[in-house]
Amino acid sequence: MRTELGVTHLSVDPGSPARIEIEVTNVSEVIDGVTAIVDGIDQTWIRFDSPVVSLFPGVTTTIGFTIDLPPTCPAGDYLVVVRVVSTIDPERQTVHDFWISVAAVVGFGLELRPRVITAGSSAAIEATIVNEGNVDAPVFVTAIDRTREADCVVEPPEVVVPEGGEARVGIQMRGPRPWFGQAPIRTIVVTAIHDDVEVEELATFTQKPRIARGVVTALILAGIVALWATIFLLVVAALGSGDDPAKATATDFNTGGAANVALAAIAGTTEGQVFASTTGEGIPRITVEAFRVRQTGELLASGSAATDDDGAYSLSSLIPGTYVLRFSAEGYDDIWYPSGASAEEAAAIPVGPTETVSGLDVVLTGEPGAFVGAITVPETVQAAPTLTVTATLLDGDGDPDADGDAAGDVATFTQQTEADIRLEGLPTPGTYRIRVEGADFEPQVFEESLEGGEVKVLNTVRMGAALGSISGVAVDADGQPLGNVVVTVSGGDVEREVTTPTSGNVGQFQVIGLETPNTYVLTFELDGYSGQTIALDVLAGEDRTGITALLIGGLGSVSGTVRDTDGNPLGDVDVAVAGNEFEASTTTLTAGDDGGGVGSYSISGIPVPGVYTLTFDADGFVAETLEVGFLAAGPAPPTDVVLRSDVGEISGTVSGGGIPLGDVRVELSDGVAVRSTSTATAPAGAFRFDTVVPGTYTLRVEAEGFAERVVLVRVAEGEAIGRDIDLVPAPTVGVTAPPAPPAEES
Repeated sequence: MRTELGVTHLSVDPGSPARIEIEVTNVSEVIDGVTAIVDGIDQTWIRFDSPVVSLFPGVTTTIGFTIDLPPTCPAGDYLVVVRVVSTIDPERQTVHDFWISVAAVVGFGLELRPRVITAGSSAAIEATIVNEGNVDAPVFVTAIDRTREADCVVEPPEVVVPEGGEARVGIQMRGPRPWFGQAPIRTIVVTAIHDDVEVEELATFTQKPRIARGVVTALILAGIVALWATIFLLVVAALGSGDDPAKATATDFNTGGAANVALAAIAGTTEGQVFASTTGEGIPRITVEAFRVRQTGELLASGSAATDDDGAYSLSSLIPGTYVLRFSAEGYDDIWYPSGASAEEAAAIPVGPTETVSGLDVVLTGEPGAFVGAITVPETVQAAPTLTVTATLLDGDGDPDADGDAAGDVATFTQQTEADIRLEGLPTPGTYRIRVEGADFEPQVFEESLEGGEVKVLNTVRMGAALGSISGVAVDADGQPLGNVVVTVSGGDVEREVTTPTSGNVGQFQVIGLETPNTYVLTFELDGYSGQTIALDVLAGEDRTGITALLIGGLGSVSGTVRDTDGNPLGDVDVAVAGNEFEASTTTLTAGDDGGGVGSYSISGIPVPGVYTLTFDADGFVAETLEVGFLAAGPAPPTDVVLRSDVGEISGTVSGGGIPLGDVRVELSDGVAVRSTSTATAPAGAFRFDTVVPGTYTLRVEAEGFAERVVLVRVAEGEAIGRDIDLVPAPTVGVTAPPAPPAEES
């Protein structure tokens, strides 16, 4: 089949599909089926138009598929390899590749905890920046009070939020606290900025006055009462100092009589404070109603008020008489003073003219409350984990509150869950510290308040994997621990470095606080030793132990003897060793000594481990190169070398009819230069040419009474050629000579 892919590079935004089409032509003579196999990207991102396409001979069609890149796909370049394979004959296939460039998208969310906080001069909240893009993003966080009355400090002001992760910063708020009066409410604008992307959230910081509003109200009311009492006494004294008035009788009893008395002159007051049964703190916004008890027992509504931020209340302008008080609010059970469930159980409170009845305190119990919400875990977590959710009731100082039924016991409520939070039946009102934890996860802790009977929906709790660690030991080739080894752990944006100790726990290392799950690369380095690199997968919250790094170090040596092909030792041969940025050289001995005989050599101080090349070079010989490796310190096995001469030789015997012939001329020619010699007479017929440069030559032999003979000879470096030549007699006059043998090749 013949295939064609018309694209080599695609630029795609995360969350957008990429369309790929490959043109396929069936060039065979049979009906074929073809499919495509895509490698290099997540298989779940791929959608084929049809998994298999049938093709008749000579027909061209298209295999199409779509790559759906998720919005969270990391930015970068991906090499995609597509194999188009025949379903009839898997051997018939073609391979194409192309690049997909995923654009960088920056996006993040901002969460504040708590959003509403009430405190004194200072308070703190936490901002969580969640990276919703596909690249790591440096984010600058600011916090400003709209009134500019409170100072806001962000620590740290800039964080790098990893792709798919989150980062937290603390925000400290401090402002002038009023002595009394209305509690100021400050709106804090928290902004997270990355380039031109900004996300803004609001927090509310309410500052309590140093002197509660109820105390100020009580002081004002006391002053008013004291003023009226003084006026009353002065009036009475003035009236008593004059003459007794004459008694007057109205002519019509129904239209005469004394004048009306002003209510302010005789009004009484009731006051007290409302406390929570859970924390003992004052409860604001509780409605307090006063009912005057008539002689018939009927209750007449006479006044109402609401408690202030500290739970204090005051009911004034009450006509002298007997009263009962009712306390009510949404989310609380109604209480009739002091603790009755109905008016029949209420205590009668007599109030005299201008009298202030104080200390009418009650304790309210809110209806049971609840926290509900959702929990999310990282996508890398395969099975739903079992998480423990604990809510601990805090007292007014932010400490765990003791359960009133068991002194000293902390009031806690626990739930086991896999996805949702639902803590019900919680005493109210109160502030709870909520802790969500589970094996292999970093605990999440935050505080939330419940009003009476409130069911509060919590922000989604995002669980991150617990931190992990890697520990082990670095040893040498003998298994002895090594100190001062630099251990570098890197993975993603994380890079940590530790050094193994030289005393105590020698050679041991531990790197803690590692983000998980993640893949980390460990490198071990020590001067004079080989480095080692180890790749490890650290699962969620895992502590990887027992890692052993083997570092081989020290120095090695190599030695041996250099000889020629006849076994004779060769002196003055250059010997060089090179590799791993190390070089050294020496020459073989030309005379024997205590270190070795002629032709011997030795090179030491070679760093190990490593693989090196040994080169031997001498005039008149062919250079030799060998390889020697070191796994540990010490000498390598003896390395002996045989050098071949870089010239050859030609020798042999000339005979005639099988009888050696002496004093016969023999010529050696390369076509340019000619060398000649004569055969020996003892032993008869022997000849020899030394130091023959590699090449092709002709041997020409002439002897009286014999036909001339030419032989072709090829000589290689260091080669010794043996060639015997037998001559035939020359023909006599008038006799046809037999044909001369052709030139022979050797």
